[in-house]
Amino acid sequence: MIMTIKWKISVGAKNLFDKITLVVPHRRPVIDIIRQLRNELFIVKDIRDCTTRDNIIQALNNIIGYLKSLKEIPEDGLILNAHKDKLELKASKEPVNINLYRCDDHFYTYMGETL
Repeated sequence: MIMTIKWKISVGAKNLFDKITLVVPHRRPVIDIIRQLRNELFIVKDIRDCTTRDNIIQALNNIIGYLKSLKEIPEDGLILNAHKDKLELKASKEPVNINLYRCDDHFYTYMGETL
């Protein structure tokens, strides 16, 4: 038996998967993170939607520019949210112990994050 799934798409509504969340522990070298993000730039160039592609490229370049100004990751780790021309640095209540990179239609929150 073949099942058919119908997706409900609202006209004019468009989910742009262009919000980036980056969570980095203290022990991770900055240069490794920059390399990972540069590799993501090559992958992003294959995205067909111009708006999404341009927004992600701009957000990744903003993050890379910020990371270049750091000598090392802060003691409590680093939590960044980026979208187009906006880069938010979040504070952590406790040391960050995970490495997380997500590009989605929403920002991810880390449990130790202060709002």
